Amino acid sequence: MDVRSRTGLPRGTKVQDRSNDSRLRTENTFGSAMTWPGPKAVESYWRSTSPQSHLTIGEGEISMTTVTERIKEIKQPRGGYLPLRNFTVTDMDEIGEVTSPENIRANLFGIAVDYLTRFTTYGDPVSAFEISLHGAHLIQDETTALNILRHLDGLTDDSIRAACQLVGYDVVYRAGPSWYKPVQYINPDQNTINNIRKMVQRMINFLESNPPVMEGFDLTGGYTDTVHIGDGDILTENELWDIKISRYMPNSKNTLQILMYWLMCCRSIHPQFQSVSNLGIVNPRLGKTWTIKTSAIPKDIIKQVSTDVIGYKA
Repeated sequence: MDVRSRTGLPRGTKVQDRSNDSRLRTENTFGSAMTWPGPKAVESYWRSTSPQSHLTIGEGEISMTTVTERIKEIKQPRGGYLPLRNFTVTDMDEIGEVTSPENIRANLFGIAVDYLTRFTTYGDPVSAFEISLHGAHLIQDETTALNILRHLDGLTDDSIRAACQLVGYDVVYRAGPSWYKPVQYINPDQNTINNIRKMVQRMINFLESNPPVMEGFDLTGGYTDTVHIGDGDILTENELWDIKISRYMPNSKNTLQILMYWLMCCRSIHPQFQSVSNLGIVNPRLGKTWTIKTSAIPKDIIKQVSTDVIGYKA
């Protein structure tokens, strides 16, 4: 996922420059897991980590190109640079697809699954919903956000409903206040809540089998004049994973995305990426994973994507 895939912004929207913001990484901000920080700790956190400077929506802003936007500009060879047929597909469990319809926007649904997975895995609500809380802070709606945050309690209906509302603040932090719509109007129905619960539980099981080293990380050091923004989902000991919740099988854009993430990760400031030997796409909606060994990716494809797509010097 990257910035606009999370916010659902239209292509060409100018966004705030968060590409080097270390706060986007998942950390246990208040210490040990399962410790509720309380309102004073949250307020202190808001003051101490309030965003410094950012690109403002409006006059004088800078257009930033995300990984997914760059992919849309590229005409790939037939089947894509990295055809899905080269991946190994595995079922996550025997439940099958999650098919019930949902009544909230797909981008909000996806972020809710992501953040609830982090919250239920690590027990720190402020860290899991960090970007949402920063968004609320930027529009001075901390009281409402904190009241919603108090409803987070595992995977109960009320907790999932609260998560869907909280993620409505993300767009403020990532794109600016003009894109914000009151979170009180985000009301997932029972089908939506049940679907989120099933997908989060699948991701919890997945992470238990694939313990992450990093989650929600930036690609600092790997950005170029061509690609300015992008953030990865999950890094395990030797695998780089991208999370999708689409109702459809991965396409050539999705496989190029994980390839770009890996190539940019290799040039990033994070030494953990040097041990990556497998790339993967996990879709908790379809209940499947797709993996490929990095050693199986042709060197000429790596060179072509590095230079022609990302913009690295040959």
